[in-house]
Amino acid sequence: MGKIQNDTRSKQWEFMGKIHEEQNRLFDLSNADTPDDAAISKSYKKLSELRQQMFDNSLAARKQIDGVLSKEQREQLSRSGYSRRGR
Repeated sequence: MGKIQNDTRSKQWEFMGKIHEEQNRLFDLSNADTPDDAAISKSYKKLSELRQQMFDNSLAARKQIDGVLSKEQREQLSRSGYSRRGR
C-alpha cells in the first residue's frame, strides 16, 4: 500500500507542477494587451484536462489499494478515517 501511495503522490506532484504552469500561461494570455480568445480557450481546456488526469490518478490509486486489501482491512481503514486515495 505504501508503494502505491508513494507512486501516486509522485504523479500528483507532477500534475500539480503542470497545472501551475498552465495556470500561469492562462493568466498571461488573459491579461495580454490583445487577448487571443482561441489561445485562452485552449489553455483553459488543457488546465481542465490536467485536473481530470490528476483526479483519475487518484481514483486509480484507490482501486489499486482496494485490490491489495482484504474486505476486513478496507473496513478497518474506513472506520479509522484513513484515506486510501494515495495522497
